[in-house]
Amino acid sequence: MQILFLLILFAILGIVVFFLYTQVKESRTQGRPFWYFGDYTLLAWSLIVLSLCYSAFNLFRINPVPDDPQEAIEYGRETTQPWITAHACSELIARDSTNVDYHFGWISSHFDPAHEAKTKDIHAFDQEEVRIFITYTRLSEHGTSPELRDIGNLGLGLYYMYREQQRDISEIADFGNARGYLRQVKNTRLKYLNYAMGVCMLRDYGAQVGEFSLNQEIEMNGYKAGAWSELGWIYLYDNRRAELAALAYDHEKKHALDFSLRRRFYYEQRDVVSFYTLYFADIFKTLNLLGLLGALFIGIIWVVFLHQLAFIAPLPWKHILLTVFIGFVMAMGAWWLYAFYEYSLGFSLSYGGTDIANDALYCFLGIGVIEELLKLIPFLLILYFTNIIKKPIHYLLVAAFSALGFAFFENLLYISQEGVGVIHGRALMSAVAHMVSGALVAYGFILARFRYRGKSGLWIVPLLFLLAALGHGFYDFWLINEKVKSLYLLTFLFYLSEVLVLASLLNNALNQSVEPGTPEPLLALNTGRLTSILSGSLVLVFVYEFVALCTIYGTEYGNQTLFSAFITGGYLIFFLSVRLPNIDIVPGEWARIEFFSGLLPAHLGNSRKKNFNLLVGMEFSFSAVERPGPLTTQLPREGRIIRREKIDGNNAWFVVELYTPITINENEHYFILISSKETGEILSKEHDTVIAFCLLPGEEAERKQPVFVDWAIAH
Repeated sequence: MQILFLLILFAILGIVVFFLYTQVKESRTQGRPFWYFGDYTLLAWSLIVLSLCYSAFNLFRINPVPDDPQEAIEYGRETTQPWITAHACSELIARDSTNVDYHFGWISSHFDPAHEAKTKDIHAFDQEEVRIFITYTRLSEHGTSPELRDIGNLGLGLYYMYREQQRDISEIADFGNARGYLRQVKNTRLKYLNYAMGVCMLRDYGAQVGEFSLNQEIEMNGYKAGAWSELGWIYLYDNRRAELAALAYDHEKKHALDFSLRRRFYYEQRDVVSFYTLYFADIFKTLNLLGLLGALFIGIIWVVFLHQLAFIAPLPWKHILLTVFIGFVMAMGAWWLYAFYEYSLGFSLSYGGTDIANDALYCFLGIGVIEELLKLIPFLLILYFTNIIKKPIHYLLVAAFSALGFAFFENLLYISQEGVGVIHGRALMSAVAHMVSGALVAYGFILARFRYRGKSGLWIVPLLFLLAALGHGFYDFWLINEKVKSLYLLTFLFYLSEVLVLASLLNNALNQSVEPGTPEPLLALNTGRLTSILSGSLVLVFVYEFVALCTIYGTEYGNQTLFSAFITGGYLIFFLSVRLPNIDIVPGEWARIEFFSGLLPAHLGNSRKKNFNLLVGMEFSFSAVERPGPLTTQLPREGRIIRREKIDGNNAWFVVELYTPITINENEHYFILISSKETGEILSKEHDTVIAFCLLPGEEAERKQPVFVDWAIAH
C-alpha cells in the first residue's frame, strides 16, 4: 500500500514537472515568460501549487502532536482535538494508574461532543469506548488495591453519566447505573466523586438534592470548575441572582460557567460590556492565526472578483473597505438580537429539531430577518449619508460588500468553533449566499429608482426584503433542523439557483450603468480571464485549507479532508467560475432573472453568454451560400461591424458598414443587419458562420423589423 501511495505521488510530480518543462520550452520559442498561460495563468498555477503542496506534505509527512503526553494534552485542548487529549491521558494512566486526573481526562475527552463529530476514524472512536468500559470494569472488580477499585467504580460512574447525558431528547435519561457505581467508591473525598454524584442527582431528583454534592466537591477542593458550572444552572433556574452574580463576576469562577449561561445572565442584567466581552473571549480562545487568515482570504477573493466584474463603474478601494468595515461592525448586533429573540420573546430553535414548524418560522424571522436587516443598515447609511452610490451597479456593490463584511465576521465565528476545515465551505457557499440576499434587497432600490419610478415602485423594496429573508431562512432551515438535515440537497439546489439570480442582478445593474455613447468593445468583459481568477482563487482556498489542516492536525487528517472537500467542492468551483462571470452587457436592457437555466453540468456550456460586444469594430468578409439566390451576384463583400442591435428580444443583431455597397431593388445599401443563424453562435474569423443577411428597416416602417434578403456566410 505504501509503495502504491509513493508511485501515485511520483506520478503527480512527474506530470507537473513534464507540464512545466513543456511550458518553458514553448514559452522560449514564442518569446514570452515561462509562467504565462494567457487568461488562465492563475488557474494553471493554482493547480500546480495544489499538486506540489500535496506531494510535499505527503513525502515529508507531518505529525504536529508533541511526543510528551502532558504537552499533547494541552495541544489537543488548544486545537479542539479531544482524541489527542484522550490518547495522551490513556498513555499517562499506563505510567501512573492512581492519578485520578488522568482517568477523568480520558473519559471526559472521549465523550467530548467534538470527538465523535470531528474524528475521521469512527471505528477507533467506538473501540475506545469499549476499551474504557472494559478497563474500569476490571479495575472495579479486580483492582489490586482499594484505591484502584475506587478509581474503577468512579470510572464506570463517569462512563454511564456521560452516556446518559448524550441521549437523544426523545429518550429518557436514567442515571441509576452511574449512581450505583459511584456509591461503591469507599473514599468519599475522592476528586470528581461528589461532582459526578451531584450531576446524577440533579438530573434525576432536582436541584436541592444535587446541590449538596456539588458544594461538597468545592469544599473538598476537588473538581471546582465542574461544580461551579452545574451550580450556575441551579442558581439561574431557581432565580437566585445574587449567588449567580457571585459566580458570573468572579475572575476565577466565571470561566467555569457555561457560555450560554453567562450569555443569558449578562443579557438579562443588560450588561452589554460583559455580554460582548464573553463573545470575543470565546472566539479568540479557539481562533488561531491560520483561521483568521483563512477568513480574511475568503473576503479578499470575493471583494476582488466583484471589483473586477464591475469594470465599467468600479467603486474606489477606500469606499469598498469602508463598506466592508461597516458590515463587519453591524454583524456584531446579531448577538444581542438573537438574545432578545430567545430570552425576551421566548422564540428560539426547538431542542433537537422536534418542532419543525417553529424552526422553519425561526429561520425566517429569527435568522433571515435579523441578518438581512443588519446587512441593510450599512447600505442605507451609505445611500443616504454619502455620495458613494452613483450608478445602479453601485447599489449592488455596496450591498454585496456590506454582506461580505457580515460574512467575514460570521466566518471568524465558524472557524473558531469548528476549525479551519470549514474554510472551503464558507468560501464556496456561505459568503456567496450572503451576497445574494443582500444584493436582492439592493436590486429593489434599483427597480424603484430606475424602472418603476414613483409610487408604483415603493412596494418593490419591502417585497424583495421579505423574499431575501425568506430565501435566507429556507437556505438555513435544511441545514439546521435535525429532523430534515437528510434533505440538505434542497439547500444545495436552492443555492445554485441563487448564483444564477446574482449573475442576473449584476448583469442588469451593469446594463443600466453604461454611460451613453460608450463604444461596445469597451463593454466586453473578458470572461475567460475572470473565470480563471475566480476558479484559481477558489482552488487556492483548498490549498490553504490543506496546508493549515496538515500544520494543525497532521498530514493524514489533511489528506482525508482534502479529498472529501474536493469531491463536494469541485463542482461548485466549476459552477461559480462559469456562471458568475456569465455577463453580457447590453446598455439599457432589463433581461429576465434566471433561476434554473444551466444548473446541471451538461447545460453550462449552452447557457453561457458570449462576448458579443467584442465583435463591434471587427472586419468580416461575406460570401453567398452555394445555391442561386438574391445575393449570388452581390457578394462577396467586406465590411465592419459598427454597432449592436436588439430586435424582438434578440440582442445578437449587428449593423455592418460595407466598404462597397450592394444593390437590392435598384437601391444601394452601405449598411446591413446580420445575425447568426444558430441562436447564440458568435461570429469568428477562424471559421465560417451562417448568418441572416438583412437590410435595415425603413424609417417609415411601423415595426422596426429587419428586411430579410437571404442566408450568407461570414468569415
